[in-house]
Amino acid sequence: MVMWLIVMFIGQPIITRFNPQVDLHYFAGYAGYPVLGHYLTFNINYSKGLVRWMWFLFWLY
Repeated sequence: MVMWLIVMFIGQPIITRFNPQVDLHYFAGYAGYPVLGHYLTFNINYSKGLVRWMWFLFWLY
């Protein structure tokens, strides 16, 4: 997940001059989102009020 965040940060247009010669874009894209979702689901404890607020926003939009 850290490698994905670093590659996503390096891929920003303002940081292109620091782009390494090695093609790291295989780690970029949508591949990190399932890993991030798994981490947020199983490793962070949310309060009940926050969970209700997230469900409300989900159903609102």
